[in-house]
Amino acid sequence: MFKQKNQKIGALLYRLRNERGIKQIDLQNEGFISQSRLSKIENGEVVISAVQLMEFAERYGVPIVFFYDRLNENRI
Repeated sequence: MFKQKNQKIGALLYRLRNERGIKQIDLQNEGFISQSRLSKIENGEVVISAVQLMEFAERYGVPIVFFYDRLNENRI
């Protein structure tokens, strides 16, 4: 169940990034996160902290509850 939630959060982050036309390398160049770490997060391979999730929410312009609401839904 935990891995499934990680994967869902990663997919949400991937979708938000792409909808905004942001490339992984753009975030790395901004000093926001390394490209390799972001790739692992988006693929659900690593656990993201609540603080990191809050930073992504701010960067992508969504409220933090965006992620929590969708964890309990059957959509991404």
